[in-house]
Amino acid sequence: MIMLLTHADAERRYSQIRKIALKAVSNQVSPNLKLDFKLIDKNALNACDKWSFSSNRLVDWDWNDGYASFKFRYPKGLN
Repeated sequence: MIMLLTHADAERRYSQIRKIALKAVSNQVSPNLKLDFKLIDKNALNACDKWSFSSNRLVDWDWNDGYASFKFRYPKGLN
């Protein structure tokens, strides 16, 4: 996929906003919950593979392939 300059700029700006938001949330959450707020990365996507065979899974969506397309199309999204 070819990324236009305006798209690349939007991705850069919104990525920075997401990082600020994650830091703000981390500062508000009780430290004894031991939650780690991060952007969706390869590790998170690989963890989704563990849900593939869960009987509790209601919708089958390929996070590894589908997420890349979604992230590219919607740079403002929580990705």
